[in-house]
Amino acid sequence: TKISIASKISGSFNNLTIDRLAVKMLASTSLSMQGNVKNLSDPDKMSMQVSLNRFFTTSKDIYTVLADSLIPASIQLPDSIELNGSFKGLVKAPTFSALLTTSSGNLKANGKLDFRTTPSYSANVATNKLNLGKILKQPETMGMLDMTASVTGVGISMEEIQAKVDVSVSRLEYNKYEYNDFKINGSISKYLFSGEASMHDPNLDFTIKGDLDYTKESPIYTLEAYLANADFQKLNLSQRPLKARGGFTVDLITSD
Repeated sequence: TKISIASKISGSFNNLTIDRLAVKMLASTSLSMQGNVKNLSDPDKMSMQVSLNRFFTTSKDIYTVLADSLIPASIQLPDSIELNGSFKGLVKAPTFSALLTTSSGNLKANGKLDFRTTPSYSANVATNKLNLGKILKQPETMGMLDMTASVTGVGISMEEIQAKVDVSVSRLEYNKYEYNDFKINGSISKYLFSGEASMHDPNLDFTIKGDLDYTKESPIYTLEAYLANADFQKLNLSQRPLKARGGFTVDLITSD
């Protein structure tokens, strides 16, 4: 395999400037980046300001270098993959952004992390025309996904975590039906979980709210669910007319 590298790098170990780094390899894979790295000798103070101008590859190139066993048989890699992004700040407290553009849809992400003391994090992810059916090799049952998701919080262990997650799906194609307006909002405060899921699609309208409380000696579970409307025929889940509505509540204390 031929690898071509062109670079212009200057500075010291503690202040390294990459004016240009370009790499070409395989049939279609290439990388172009630039930036600055400081304090390489001190991991606690090491900082980076790096711009990934373009990383491009193809599924053919990936299959050339990776063994078949490393890629699940249920996954179909996009024909083309392009990544742009940036990484700024301390290695232990960076700000990042990335845009993944592929022949099977796009994904955008950005966020800020801080692992210097108690970990803190804030991140956002969005997909645009992500073809799940093609990627998961299920074109007959699954289609496009458009969604946004965000997470903010501090802590990772159960003893200190305080986090919030929000997910909004504006489009999900399943079984030749396009679902709209699906949302999930959840929070975790140490051993207390709270969340809500809802969809207000014309043919599937429901709301589910729940809490899991593990702060007590006996865990407490509460759940409220209300189904305003479900038209299974229009959802392509039934060949004959079939509709449903209803609701239930659960209050449970268990020692298991």
